[in-house]
Amino acid sequence: MRTPSLVAVSALLASSFAAVLVPGSASSAAPVPSTEVTWCDATTPVAPCISSATLNGTDLRTLGPEWELSGQAFTLDGSHEISVTLMHDGDSELGSGSLDDVVVVDLLAGSLTPRLVTGNGRDTSVARSGSGSSQEVVVTGTPVIVSGQCDQNVDPWVCPEYSGSDPELDREWVGTFAFTASDYGSWSDAAQREAFYGMNYFTNVAATSVPPEIVDDPTTSAQMLLIRLANRHYRSDGTTVVKGHGELRIPNAFLEEVYGIPDPATMSGTSLAPSLSGGGPGTVTSVQETGNKAMLVTYDNVEFSARKLRVLTGTINPTRPTQVSATRTGPRRGSVDFDPAKARGAKVTGYEGQCVSERDGHGVATTSENILRFTGLRKGVAYDCKIRATSKAGPSRWSETVRMGSKVIDVS
Repeated sequence: MRTPSLVAVSALLASSFAAVLVPGSASSAAPVPSTEVTWCDATTPVAPCISSATLNGTDLRTLGPEWELSGQAFTLDGSHEISVTLMHDGDSELGSGSLDDVVVVDLLAGSLTPRLVTGNGRDTSVARSGSGSSQEVVVTGTPVIVSGQCDQNVDPWVCPEYSGSDPELDREWVGTFAFTASDYGSWSDAAQREAFYGMNYFTNVAATSVPPEIVDDPTTSAQMLLIRLANRHYRSDGTTVVKGHGELRIPNAFLEEVYGIPDPATMSGTSLAPSLSGGGPGTVTSVQETGNKAMLVTYDNVEFSARKLRVLTGTINPTRPTQVSATRTGPRRGSVDFDPAKARGAKVTGYEGQCVSERDGHGVATTSENILRFTGLRKGVAYDCKIRATSKAGPSRWSETVRMGSKVIDVS
């Protein structure tokens, strides 16, 4: 069997993704002519090149001439990028049998820093390693169905763009897997550009904005991510509804730099508030990645034509303490015990409490990491006590109010 070649990037990859210009990016320009990305030489690899590629664990180079990879390195609007597409019989459509396949591509990126990796696929993961002139990215995922194209030169985008006049570009790809690694060099804000390192976005949607846009929330003026989505409503058979799916990984550095979240490793699912615009079915969720290095936002079963995914900051201050109990430990002393609050993006820095008497409203507050100890209480007077957690993002809600009796209880 001959070793498959690396051929020119397919029309699908060239037309599926739109680099939407946003504040801080370079002006629009045509791509600099690309150079082919080939298989790495076994003894002296020269990056960029493909180190290895497997299909369901089998080396692609042993599967016969019908299996190929296409690869190009190019510059677009100041960003250096490398694109790779899996091909079968010279086409980026891999067939319905590929929809459960697992593809793994190991790309030696050389001096290109793979800050942003985007593409067509699902159940994806991206592993980055190396530095300087020896950077590497391994992309794993499963092919998806991409149906039709959209006119992205108008707002809102119109799908389908070609209305059957160009069947090649308005076709449906049943099983396709492709990705682009970019250094995001077009972004002029250096801190934000560096914070993009580790962001991934994969989808089956025909038209989507890449990279995600950084915009201001019109309600709060806080910065958020915006991803534009568009697709024709039905697949090519005219009856099956397109179900959009997307996977967005937002690294902690981005959450800290752009969103201002002080301790993103402590975030929970409610720390972000993703939403889909427009009517029609579709769900969107966010969870903390295993290892606490990023937040994962997933949208699924989205129907079209034009939608928007907005990712705003949710609740990042801590949860309120629970299981609160109060004990009178002396005539003028008492303590409040509790289960700690949970951080949701801002690390808990301490606790503050308040005990108020029935007689004259006298209150006492103090702080502690584990237990609140109150002094200066009035002898023989009962108190109502509550506590809350503190953080850089602000306090939690107050706990439930509990009663501290007037009688001393021996806690020895």
